[in-house]
Amino acid sequence: VGTIPAGAAGVGAEGIMVDVWWGLCEQEPGVYDFDGYVELLKMCRSLGLKVQAVMSFHACGGNIGDSVNIPIPKWVADLEFKVPELFYRDQRGDP
Repeated sequence: VGTIPAGAAGVGAEGIMVDVWWGLCEQEPGVYDFDGYVELLKMCRSLGLKVQAVMSFHACGGNIGDSVNIPIPKWVADLEFKVPELFYRDQRGDP
């Protein structure tokens, strides 16, 4: 990841976009860890890059050929059985 901002700056980009993954930042309810993102932001600032942060509350990966897998937080996934109406269901009731 550390080479991406430098590469973007090196080709004259004004900034980068980064997903802020819920599954990485709040693994326990109400306990947040943005340390990796803070380091990325510092790196971008030092390179003069703007950052567009996109809050990603969905899972990443899980498909054939995906090299990255970032699920939603386990504590959220566990709510499916306690509060099923929180989760999308199609017209048949399937997730």
